[in-house]
Amino acid sequence: AGTFSSKENANRLVNKISAFGVTHTSEVTSGENTLYRVKIGPFASREDGEMALDKLKEIGIEDARIITVK
Repeated sequence: AGTFSSKENANRLVNKISAFGVTHTSEVTSGENTLYRVKIGPFASREDGEMALDKLKEIGIEDARIITVK
């Protein structure tokens, strides 16, 4: 759903989208920087994921995308 350099901004997104599904925040190191990645899911089906993606876009989160793990 998003990646942030600020943990506070990541937490704001989690609070905004938690109604759409289970959210996860993870720390990612990029060089000397720590980034905070926010994900939502997993979903039972791709269709459920696409519905959540549509809801995210409705509230202005345009860069979110579906990641499929096999």
